[in-house]
Amino acid sequence: MTALNRACVLLDLDGTLANSLAVMWQAYQSFLATYDIAATQQEFAEFNGPPLSSVVHQLQARYRLPGHAAQLLQHYETLIDTLYQQVTPNPTALDLLITLKQQHYQIGVITSNQQIRTSRWLAHTGLQGYIDFVVSGEDVQHGKPDPEPYLLGLQLARCDAEDAIAIEDSPQGMQAAVAAGLRTFWLQHQPQDIAPLNSQPIQQLIEVLDFLPATR
Repeated sequence: MTALNRACVLLDLDGTLANSLAVMWQAYQSFLATYDIAATQQEFAEFNGPPLSSVVHQLQARYRLPGHAAQLLQHYETLIDTLYQQVTPNPTALDLLITLKQQHYQIGVITSNQQIRTSRWLAHTGLQGYIDFVVSGEDVQHGKPDPEPYLLGLQLARCDAEDAIAIEDSPQGMQAAVAAGLRTFWLQHQPQDIAPLNSQPIQQLIEVLDFLPATR
């Protein structure tokens, strides 16, 4: 494998750093069940990546959900907050972060999730000390698949796109990272899936180290 001389690693949160897809799926099902709508995995996958406000807006339009969008969003956020306490880091996440810090990489989390929920989770899991900054859904006007979150991450890291990599698990997230000019790694949840957007597929986070220099 060809090593990449990268100064910054930017990771998605849900489904990538955090093993949260099962919890997010449960919240999604509960939200739609409130309106007697059966959730589907295909639709859930479609909404993996964009900010929750965008997801709620699309769901309200698609299913003609009653009430104001702000009230719907608050209901959805409450469901997630109740369940998110169960979320653990993905396997090998801590090993990856420890090694990256030892090799002096900057580490940023680029997420559509809330800043406060992300910070609480990082603190609760003991990962906060490895993260240099977080770009959350509140920090940008245009969320994934728009490149704005990753462009802001590069700016905060003072890192050129050619000196950074991204790790994502959703097509929307990978589209955002690729559009920002980053070499993008795809954490596969189904190994048989075909890697989109010329991304590099991995099955464990720790595999990224195979593409990084041994020392910096």
